[in-house]
This record gives sequence, C-alpha cells and structure tokens, in this order.
Amino acid sequence: MATNSQRAERAGTVFDRSFLPVAGFEFIVLSDTHYLLHPELQGGEWQSILQFPSRAERALQLAGALQADFVVHCGDVTHEYPETGEAVRSRRGAQAQFEQYGLRPYVAAGNMDIGDKPDPTSPPTGSRRKRWLAGKPSSGLPGSASMSTASMASS
Repeated sequence: MATNSQRAERAGTVFDRSFLPVAGFEFIVLSDTHYLLHPELQGGEWQSILQFPSRAERALQLAGALQADFVVHCGDVTHEYPETGEAVRSRRGAQAQFEQYGLRPYVAAGNMDIGDKPDPTSPPTGSRRKRWLAGKPSSGLPGSASMSTASMASS
C-alpha cells in the first residue's frame, strides 16, 4: 500500500492530501462517462450531451491523478447503446480513454450498456436485459453485469 505522500508525489500537485490520515486502500467510483463516437451528431436529444466528452475527460484525468488502488465504474460507459451497431467500437474507444489515464475499472452495466434507453429512438424491452444477463447480448458486448476492461477488449 502506498502512503499518502507517495500517492501525492505520483499525482503531482493536483490533490493535497497531506492532512488526511493514511488509508488502508483507496478506490474511485465513476459513473455515466458516456463515451461518444460522434459528439457532433448528439445535440438533438439534449444540448448537455455536447458537454459529455469534456466532462468525462476531466473526470478521468482527475481519477488517474489520484492513483487509487482500484476503480469502479457504475455504468453508462458509452452513449452508443447496443442497437446502434456502434456499441462495440464505442466501448473500445472508452477503454482506450481509460487506459490513457492509467485506469482499469471494474464496470457494472448501465441502462445504455444493455440497450435500455427509454425514449422514442430505443424503447426498452425486457428481452434486451434478459439477453445481457444470460451472457448473450445481441451487440457482441460482454455478457456479464460486472466486467473489467480486460473483458471489454475481448469483445
């Protein structure tokens, strides 16, 4: 286990943790990074979608600077859900983005990851969730509700 001063040294001056007690371990929880393959095409749904890339980039940059013992991502790794045909390519892009900051998160499936996007472009169906949980997603994405980025690469 690294001490706070060792972690601070690796992280540079982003965080001053000199007043914190030494932790047995540290972890980061991320969620909803919504990696976008085509951000320029996304503004129609909500204008805030156009801010996803810069917000996610900053969050991942800060998470990487923390040098935590592990990272948990609570879902919606990408914005391209399985039925778009771009989900696998998008997840690989998200994985490369994680790796750029030294992150190898454990990932839980979010609604976008399993194709449960309740709006007129993708009405939710129980069959998508059942396929995902059975390990047989129609998109070729990993079939576990819990996966590491290593399993993302094998898709």
